[in-house]
Amino acid sequence: MTDQDKTSKESGGKNGEGSIWAGIGIGMGIYLVIYLIASIIQLETLLFFVGPIVHLITMIVFLAIGKRFTGIGLLILAGIILLLVSACFGFVIFSLNNG
Repeated sequence: MTDQDKTSKESGGKNGEGSIWAGIGIGMGIYLVIYLIASIIQLETLLFFVGPIVHLITMIVFLAIGKRFTGIGLLILAGIILLLVSACFGFVIFSLNNG
């Protein structure tokens, strides 16, 4: 086995610590599934409360089992969601005050 094959296998696996993109994908999947369930049972407030709780639990589980990069991907997605929600909340409050 050549040195190039060894380095590609070592750097690709990251010692089984997961993938940041997998964490982001899992987080998006969580919110998609919760949204579909909330739409089916017609309880949209389920998305606001259950979605972040499931996301947080999933993040803790992945960090606890040693999939560090997957947990970091979930953390990155949580930060992006927090920024988007706060920006939308700011737009709503601004429009209510000027309406």
